[in-house]
Amino acid sequence: MTAGHSRARVMYDTLKRCLDVVGASILLVLLSPLFAAAALAVRLSGPGPILFRQARVGRGGTPFDILKFRTMRISQRPGPLITTAGDPRVTRVGRVLRRWKLDELPQLINVLRGEMSFVGPRPEVGSPIPHRSPSETRRPSWGGVRTPRSCTYTRSFRASSS
Repeated sequence: MTAGHSRARVMYDTLKRCLDVVGASILLVLLSPLFAAAALAVRLSGPGPILFRQARVGRGGTPFDILKFRTMRISQRPGPLITTAGDPRVTRVGRVLRRWKLDELPQLINVLRGEMSFVGPRPEVGSPIPHRSPSETRRPSWGGVRTPRSCTYTRSFRASSS
């Protein structure tokens, strides 16, 4: 890599981080009434925490907890990892939050912390994927787009784990 190329990369990463911080800050302020209403609705929908935390893998394989509003009932027996339509564990409030993607609003906090970015690959659940190329190891994105490679990995992981 040339000095000019690495300097351009540093500038790109710095600008991207600045846009993430400014964008997440503005959105958190503008959406704070919606954030508060969703938090209150989750609190009133039943016992349990307002926020759901799930271990994800970020840039360079760094683990972090992704934040979402809790949309499911707390259960002593763990159910399937993937929810389906009509899953009885999803609360009424949770259905509304999921339909409008409001359950993902707390991920703005992850963006502000630098654990995620608005643009980049989707954060993976569990351990780092060993066969990722350097272009796929960037910071995960908020509501990221899955690449065909990650879909292939997901299918092969599910097939091998069942």
